[in-house]
Amino acid sequence: MNLPKKLSFLRKEKGLSQENLADEMNVSRQAVSKWESGNVMPSLDNLIYLSKLYGVTIDFLIDDSQNLPPEPAPPESPREEHPAFPFIRKYGWPTAFVLALIVTFILVICILRIQCQADDRTIPMQNLPTYIVGADEEYSKGTFSLDGF
Repeated sequence: MNLPKKLSFLRKEKGLSQENLADEMNVSRQAVSKWESGNVMPSLDNLIYLSKLYGVTIDFLIDDSQNLPPEPAPPESPREEHPAFPFIRKYGWPTAFVLALIVTFILVICILRIQCQADDRTIPMQNLPTYIVGADEEYSKGTFSLDGF
């Protein structure tokens, strides 16, 4: 039994549709269809995930001479995956790169706007009114406060 037939058999034995499997693996349904039709070979990461999901060894999946139902693979602890990897696996690196550029651009715009607003509120000391208080004058002409800062 070859790899495409094994993948289809194991998926059906597990009770999954191609759409369910695609959602589980964060790939497109078309990718699963191409694996099962033999048009495309799954990546090594996907083969590892499939072997864990189906409880078989990678050797069983790849070796065409093994036709018997597989023995269960030894249990392994699930690997911890970065939250961005499912998105990258599904949409690809170029899309992730473009999104990262957009987010960076938005952050730069926000920082520049905050900086401009801070500059607008700055009053140079030369522009502050000065009062000379004589012997008979008091501070009645105005006050200066830093309460807004």
